[in-house]
Amino acid sequence: MTQHEFETRAGINVSANEYKSIEAVYMASDLCKDDFCRQWACMNRKRIQKARQEEEERQKQAADRWNVGEICVRLRGASSAVYDSPLTDHISKKECRLLQSLGFDPALPVWAALYKMMTFAGIA
Repeated sequence: MTQHEFETRAGINVSANEYKSIEAVYMASDLCKDDFCRQWACMNRKRIQKARQEEEERQKQAADRWNVGEICVRLRGASSAVYDSPLTDHISKKECRLLQSLGFDPALPVWAALYKMMTFAGIA
């Protein structure tokens, strides 16, 4: 069994070093790949659950940065008159809720929020 096969069956990524230990145990067993991986995953279910939660959180953070970046790009292309008006005048309610959930104040003028948002999104 390859490391990729193990990771696919067990539902978790492991280091090459750890896989060497796993492979040694697998080779010493008389179980087929599927049964071995199923038993390994059962014994390590809390670890797998934690890894999945961490991956979901990483994906959520990446999506949040992307969405905030999209708002920034749109606002940076606006006329300079927009910068003194409240951010809420230029974003949707959904975007407003997103920004609030991330700790931004959408009631601020665009110029006051834009740099913070760009820094958060990694485009400043």
